[in-house]
Amino acid sequence: CATYLYRFRLSGAGRPEDVRPLRVSQVPGQAELVGPVGGFDLLAGSADGSTVAFVTGTCHSTARQAGDVGAISLRTGAVKLWSFRGAAGPFDLSLTTDGAVLGMITAPSRQVKVAGQALNSLWTVRTSSPSGPLARHCHLALAAHGRNAELDAGTLSPDGRFAYAVMSYLHARSGWRRVLDRYNLSTGRPTLIRVLQRRGDIGNPVEVSTDPSGRYLLYDGDTYGQRLYPIVTMIDLATGRLGQLPRIPRDLAGEAW
Repeated sequence: CATYLYRFRLSGAGRPEDVRPLRVSQVPGQAELVGPVGGFDLLAGSADGSTVAFVTGTCHSTARQAGDVGAISLRTGAVKLWSFRGAAGPFDLSLTTDGAVLGMITAPSRQVKVAGQALNSLWTVRTSSPSGPLARHCHLALAAHGRNAELDAGTLSPDGRFAYAVMSYLHARSGWRRVLDRYNLSTGRPTLIRVLQRRGDIGNPVEVSTDPSGRYLLYDGDTYGQRLYPIVTMIDLATGRLGQLPRIPRDLAGEAW
């Protein structure tokens, strides 16, 4: 089996036009075979148009999670593949503007499990790294701290200096608290951007992405599990101003700028 990759441009009405295969149009495996519950964004492109990253699952594998994280250079046609096995299939892919660094949420080197779920962290790999095992070439960028903390979603900033992450914290009396933070990857220090949920049961999966300028951020997800449609919110990181996108289909599975 294989996954086929295409590129297109959007018309003024938001419809795809000029659909054509990428320079490397076929990669091994299938995207449908990877990703944990709530795991999305198995495809990413760099803002300068030089690099495309993807995740695919190994066809006919007996492992619950086995496959490759890949990066394609659209300038040279070179393809890098980093293989993984284990319970935490990579998701939430993001690339720096120049395509040099790929970020993802996964647990490639330590298969740590809590209540049957893989404990995920934000890891990075340089796209210039040679092909091989993912665990050998990736580096830990951000982890959830504390026994009752979970990293739900994360993305690199365009320059790779920061990460935007959704963290959930379980409190014995009030339930889950979910926040959106910006982390300085040099110091590990967080800056709170917004509280998404203050108490109660944990909501549906949340995703985050930044625009190429690094000024605007999108996050989506029904944080209380009660709405019929997901709410996509845009934050102006310079002013803190919020805006909401029009109602979108319930089965939203990814977002990008």
